[in-house]
Amino acid sequence: METDATQMRIPKQKPDTGGQAFTGWQPEHLDEGFTVCAQSSKGMTLLDYFAGQVVMGLVSNASEAKGIDAVSRKSGKTYQGIMAEYSYNVAEAMVAEKRRREQSQARGES
Repeated sequence: METDATQMRIPKQKPDTGGQAFTGWQPEHLDEGFTVCAQSSKGMTLLDYFAGQVVMGLVSNASEAKGIDAVSRKSGKTYQGIMAEYSYNVAEAMVAEKRRREQSQARGES
């Protein structure tokens, strides 16, 4: 069975999440009457936070919403699906830019 190259789906690499957006502390055990806490890795990632901020901008801007609605009708995708996909694409770009700037600063560039 031959597969047309246009039909092949190449899995996208797992995106850099940027780490935790809000680190917290989780009680671990009691030590001489005091609660000892460890930093928790559960919760929202920076990628999730950025995507949420993009969504808020989209839903608060009527002209953006009209553009997304038009794309939704043409593509057959749901309005919500397009907003989510777009928001995470922008968030991934933001995390990538953050990493680029961190590396640039580490090299002493401005």
